[in-house]
Amino acid sequence: MILYLHGRHGSPGDDRPPANLVAAQPWGRPLERPALTPEWLERPFSTQIDQIDGWLASADAAIGHSHGGWLLLWAALQRVERGAQTPPMLLLSCHLWRAGRGRTGALPPRGRRIERALLNPRPEQTGLGRSLRFVHGADDDQCPVELLEPLAERGIPVVVVPGGHRLDTSRATAAVRVALGTLVGTIPRR
Repeated sequence: MILYLHGRHGSPGDDRPPANLVAAQPWGRPLERPALTPEWLERPFSTQIDQIDGWLASADAAIGHSHGGWLLLWAALQRVERGAQTPPMLLLSCHLWRAGRGRTGALPPRGRRIERALLNPRPEQTGLGRSLRFVHGADDDQCPVELLEPLAERGIPVVVVPGGHRLDTSRATAAVRVALGTLVGTIPRR
């Protein structure tokens, strides 16, 4: 199964990038796109992460856009810390440890912990970066692209393309298609 989590203002069947690009990919297995409704997002953060952790247990790969990427990142950290496997993940315009532009940007839930886990991991967290790949728009006003520079320096695959948060420019959609194809290549054949 391939898991796709959309952002806060998206929907599983969105006909715009990046959701439409994920849906069009020939996965060769079911694509699960749960609806992250406002009611679901109002649940306690730890409850959300536990449910996503369960979804990741049966996923061959996972893709997250915006806040959906943030949730995947957290569930992956939870899995890695307890020694469970994490599938390969593609994070598109993913919120990291700060959202918005400048030093006064908003902090997503438990942002500092993700920052430490990716930049200065403890031994039980070192496997997290190996499962990740990022694609971000250079002009993203929600997810500062400069946060990706230290990740790239640590060898985590990062692609920055012209465009904004929706990754809807021609070069951005081309990069997302390539990243999705690369993700397909990491999935074991059945």
